[in-house]
Amino acid sequence: RQPKAPSMVVGEGLEYRMARLFQFMGFFVRRGCPIYTVGVLDRATDLDVLAIKYTEPFSRELIIAECKSGDVGPLDRIFWLSGVRHFSRANRAMLVRKGTKWNIKDFAKECGVEVLDLHRVTELEANFKISDSEWPGQSDRAFFESSVPDWNASLKRHPELWELQLTLSSEVRYDDPFPSINFLLYQLRLLTRSWKTKSASSLHRYLLSEAISQLSLFLMRLAEKTFDLSEGDRTGYIEKGLKYGNVDPKFAERMMNSAFNLTRQAVLHYTKQVQDIDRKLFEVPLPPGTKEVLSIMDLILRSYPRSLTLSQICDLLLFEVFVKENRNKGWLKRIYSQHDLGPRVEVVRDYLGLLAQSGACPPEVVQALASP
Repeated sequence: RQPKAPSMVVGEGLEYRMARLFQFMGFFVRRGCPIYTVGVLDRATDLDVLAIKYTEPFSRELIIAECKSGDVGPLDRIFWLSGVRHFSRANRAMLVRKGTKWNIKDFAKECGVEVLDLHRVTELEANFKISDSEWPGQSDRAFFESSVPDWNASLKRHPELWELQLTLSSEVRYDDPFPSINFLLYQLRLLTRSWKTKSASSLHRYLLSEAISQLSLFLMRLAEKTFDLSEGDRTGYIEKGLKYGNVDPKFAERMMNSAFNLTRQAVLHYTKQVQDIDRKLFEVPLPPGTKEVLSIMDLILRSYPRSLTLSQICDLLLFEVFVKENRNKGWLKRIYSQHDLGPRVEVVRDYLGLLAQSGACPPEVVQALASP
């Protein structure tokens, strides 16, 4: 069954409010993430807010949040959220709602769920000195409200973009790096090749930004897995993973050998002659961009711990400067007040430069985020 064109939904204001709070806490944030069954045949449920960040010595924290501004009873949501937390392998799950009785909060904790009351959200916003006019990156509901109708119309006209948007919107685990890195690099090369004719398209800017940001998160996952390896072992592990994915390399080689032998037999059968067949045609090649992936791994590990904020800062910069075309200055320091913000931003620029070098990022993106 052919999946329907993905349709973006603006969502409730409380979701954006929580997305903003998590951003100020230093998280990479996504909102309204649908969860599908295999092959995107049926939609199971969705996550209101998903937040991820890396902390020293290179460990990942994943939080999911369900936002309810109405008077719906909390107990069903607590049980539901407990199950979704298990499915998404989240470290923490939060139910955000109006005031909740202490016994229900105590029960929720037994289920592995935290209940965050709205008055506590207000207190946290005051702690981070968040004003009502600040809506950076993915938390800007007004921007989505004005853009989503046109984006949905464009998606219906461009089925070649469906698979990318479905993947970007429904990724909730950011867990398996190799197939995701190969897929996103392939899609980014397609977007980059068509950039000259599509540069005025707001949807293309959004998809390009999303793919680059989410790719960085999978690369961080890969860095997490290889953080303790020597350079030689890390290179071998990454090359094997990009080359074979989740398939056992020995099994893949046996399949290719069988294909080679079957081809020789078929040629002999039809031509009655032994023909020389190039054995390299039946070898699994390293995918394009492998060299740059290795360079990005080197960048992430070389610039650690500054690189722990690569995905968050990359996402904010791309969305504000490239998608929203907001050239105002100083807003990033409101979220990342560290003394080494400049070097952290430089890690992002180096990452984008390596992507551009592999043909997976238009030079205009690098230029947009270049130092003034």
